[in-house]
Amino acid sequence: MHSIGNALLKAGVGCVVSQTAKAVLERPGENKKRQLIASIEQGITVAKSNLDGIARKDLLASISFFNEGFVYLCQVFHEASVTGINGRLPTIGEASTPGSETPSAAWLEAISLIKALKPDLDDLSIRMLSDAKERFKDARRKATKAFCNEALSTSERIFAMRCRVAATLLEKVDHPAEALVACKLCLEELNSMPAVEENFSRKRSDTDIQLQLEKEVCDINSVICDVTQQFGHGVGELLNWPCVTVRNGAKIDPLHNARIEHCCLTWSFGQEGEEEHKLKFAWGITSNARGDFIVGDSVDSNVKVFDGSGRFIHSLYPFAEDLQSKDDYEVWNVASDGNDDLYMLTLRRNDFPMANLSEVHVFNKDGHPKHKFALREGFRGSSIAVDDNKRVFVTGGAFSDCHNDVIAVYNTGGVFMHSFGNEHLKNAQDITIANTDRVVVLNGEKSPLVLVFSNEGQLLDMFAVKGSTADDSGVAVTFHKASKTVLVASLQSETSTEVSMYTEDGQFVRRIQFKTRGCRFITGITTTAKGRIAVPGQNVVFFG
Repeated sequence: MHSIGNALLKAGVGCVVSQTAKAVLERPGENKKRQLIASIEQGITVAKSNLDGIARKDLLASISFFNEGFVYLCQVFHEASVTGINGRLPTIGEASTPGSETPSAAWLEAISLIKALKPDLDDLSIRMLSDAKERFKDARRKATKAFCNEALSTSERIFAMRCRVAATLLEKVDHPAEALVACKLCLEELNSMPAVEENFSRKRSDTDIQLQLEKEVCDINSVICDVTQQFGHGVGELLNWPCVTVRNGAKIDPLHNARIEHCCLTWSFGQEGEEEHKLKFAWGITSNARGDFIVGDSVDSNVKVFDGSGRFIHSLYPFAEDLQSKDDYEVWNVASDGNDDLYMLTLRRNDFPMANLSEVHVFNKDGHPKHKFALREGFRGSSIAVDDNKRVFVTGGAFSDCHNDVIAVYNTGGVFMHSFGNEHLKNAQDITIANTDRVVVLNGEKSPLVLVFSNEGQLLDMFAVKGSTADDSGVAVTFHKASKTVLVASLQSETSTEVSMYTEDGQFVRRIQFKTRGCRFITGITTTAKGRIAVPGQNVVFFG
């Protein structure tokens, strides 16, 4: 069977693919994937046996149109040349390996293969691709009608939505980004179905029907999520993801639903490649306009830069000029500004405690050092943020104690301007800048509060973080500008990190869970423009 056909079948398209379409995919003498095909055939038999009567005509028509489109698409694969295809495949596939357990990874594989194959299409293959897309358009329209038919059962309507999403993606298979707006609308309709809201409102009973419905909803959400993250161009889509609203008005994110095992997987990076590329102790994280992750490493005394898929790019060495010094140097925190200049908060230690010194090293977006400046004598910096008006905000306190009870403000040239917060802060854990030049500070660890200050230091707002955190496990805060969302990360256990989301005014939006197995504490949080969330924990960074 052709590799693209395998990818499509694994992606779950096979649930609506007929015997004829699968026969086109198979070649004489090949027995691979027969077990997969047999299971799909059984699913088709069950589906069709339950789809009879006038009420189901649109769904049956959708399946038929889908089958026709799939046959044409398979013929495109057979007619086209696959010479050199592997050389054109995007390398992002390696980063998606953890997702191989889900249909999402197969969808990404199939779309990537088709996009790489397209330059080799001859005139006949181009016409077949056009015919396939027309059939998928018809399948999408019929599936939409079936989903809107309230005479169908809940399971049949969800099945119709699965067909609709599959047809939508394959209709735009050569330009998947163009399908994302329609796919998001599909999710809004799916997640707001009364039967779905009622099901998610119930206490978990482990009944087969309840679990299957939740799994179907989560599967559809997960596939669209991963395609969005891979091919989307809109910023903040993942932070504005459609939720299921339950009885008490709370919102449940199907992508990170702890009620069942299936949820959007969490990736990690930091332990791949050569030894000097690995994270020894991740301490602080930020991101830039390209979507790169920039992580401080307190053990290697440098900053490591990774691309959006977690691949190592290069390291930055703020202490390159001080290699002959007997002092010890550490990177404590990192931040970036609107120009993608990087600010590294560092600490220099020696044998004389009073001579300890906090400094800020500034690098431009190309990784070249610009300048550095020292913080006030005796002031120990803890976390750092930079606004769009060339002001640097540093939380910290005296070297003589461990309390972070003040925020010192400098201009980007290193001139001290003023300080504030000592009346309200006891143990500031992290700091970030909101859209309106508000300074957002996370205060306390066990029961943290979010304090919102003006850039001049006036306390404007305060709200508590939902949920609880593990003792001495760390908490962190960041702000996503596109969605105007405050995000607070806290470790719930060694296998789970929670990110709670709030509006600028402190209204709770929802919480999402990340699988962070083996993580004992966290040291930061950041978001990319597209909405990826990354949380460093010890020697790895978890992201999703």
